[in-house]
Amino acid sequence: MKQQTTPKKKGAWRDFLKQIDLQLMVVPALICLILFSFLPLGGLQIAFKDFKLNLGIWQSPWAGLKHFESIIKDPNMSSVMLNTIGLSFIKAFVIFPLPIIFALLLHEVTNQKFKKVVQTVSYFPYFLSWSIISLMAITWLSPQSGFINGFLTSVGIFDEPYFFLGKPEAFWGISIILDIWKNLGYSSIIYLAAMSGVDSEVIEAAVIDGAGRFKRM
Repeated sequence: MKQQTTPKKKGAWRDFLKQIDLQLMVVPALICLILFSFLPLGGLQIAFKDFKLNLGIWQSPWAGLKHFESIIKDPNMSSVMLNTIGLSFIKAFVIFPLPIIFALLLHEVTNQKFKKVVQTVSYFPYFLSWSIISLMAITWLSPQSGFINGFLTSVGIFDEPYFFLGKPEAFWGISIILDIWKNLGYSSIIYLAAMSGVDSEVIEAAVIDGAGRFKRM
């Protein structure tokens, strides 16, 4: 008796046609991916060209490695690299655990109204662009009208307003604090979701075994 077999390609095509409505929903996403992710890659050649606005990227003359040489020979190159690597290191190893700690603290809060208020306030800065946050920082840190200088001088920490944005040594601190303030709340969402998925019986078993609050966390 001859066994009939359906070709795999035909079966796959049949399955595709059955889900044609779902497959078509992917088309806009693919178009956006091509327009905004793949096509712009052609513009990377601008780094190797003497860009002329009237000629555009494609018609501008090639410059080879001239721009890279000027960057390497720039006297500020060492400080730029130090700031970039140093801040990246701090964000990776120092700032990274903070959302986890914040999520643990929020998870331990029993007052739901207070918890929701704290979550809302902490999430809000994430939705502000860096340009807006920069303007806010300039206003807050202003030696003339900034409330931070006003507070520090009123409590006696500073005798006179401190020009934060004019002091190179204050750059790292301002950058790190603003990054924490902007991303801390939103970055903690994934950890809060994971904690809420922990079976309550596990916590109850830990309590019976004598685990304190810190050990349960």
